[in-house]
Amino acid sequence: MSLLHHGAGGEIHSAYFVNEGDWGDDVEMIIAGETSTLLLLSDSTIIDLPSVGGSTAATIDENGVFWLARSDSLELFSISSDRAQMESHKISNSVAVDAKIATAADGEVQFYGTGVDGYVGVLSFDPGAGNDVSQSLALFGDLLFVIIVISCLVIIGHMFYINDLKPW
Repeated sequence: MSLLHHGAGGEIHSAYFVNEGDWGDDVEMIIAGETSTLLLLSDSTIIDLPSVGGSTAATIDENGVFWLARSDSLELFSISSDRAQMESHKISNSVAVDAKIATAADGEVQFYGTGVDGYVGVLSFDPGAGNDVSQSLALFGDLLFVIIVISCLVIIGHMFYINDLKPW
């Protein structure tokens, strides 16, 4: 395989093969560089992903979602074939790293670089955590709200039943 530089600008830092069908039948590889993000097609043509831009580190997770980090940014970016636009994900200043390397393994995405304290740091997260009630405070709060509402309705219904369907 020959990887050729595409266009003027920075060097290519990441190239990942995609699972067949994740990005369409003709997409073989996603390539990320300092100034652009590209798709390598099966006929060896390269197309630029519009409005994505460059990054300092990139990886692809098990679901075919491409994750990008930009230098000294408090945002991570993700793009997948089923979404028309790139999504931005805010991160806390205390966990931000100036990412230079990215990996995805065991369901986690990890960005390595210099942390806010000046030492080598890692930003690690589970992209699927938002779909799991045990890992998402938002979903746990929704579940707790539903349980409380159902409990209140059961208590009110029981009070009507005890009072022969008359208000107390």
